[in-house]
Amino acid sequence: MASILNTEPQVKAGTDTGFRVAENLCIVVSNDWVNDRYKRLVLAAPDTALTAEAGQFFHLLCPASEAGAPFLRRPMSVYQVDRALGRIEFLYKCLGAGTHGM
Repeated sequence: MASILNTEPQVKAGTDTGFRVAENLCIVVSNDWVNDRYKRLVLAAPDTALTAEAGQFFHLLCPASEAGAPFLRRPMSVYQVDRALGRIEFLYKCLGAGTHGM
């Protein structure tokens, strides 16, 4: 991917809880095995995503299966944010077809 799509957070009138929702298309910097069960996903992310802190969640889109069936997004906890490099990291366990496809 050569570009990043960044939409402004959407807040419904009268429902502002301080949490913002945004959808970002990020560039995958790396997605390497840490050991035989876990992978570390590093994304180049826009400023809106870089406001996240460890422990917050993102819903990551998984690619479709080999049969073409779409997967639901996977909730992933933020592992690390490097604001200086503009990167956000996720550490995840590969259990099923969705996370193995990532």
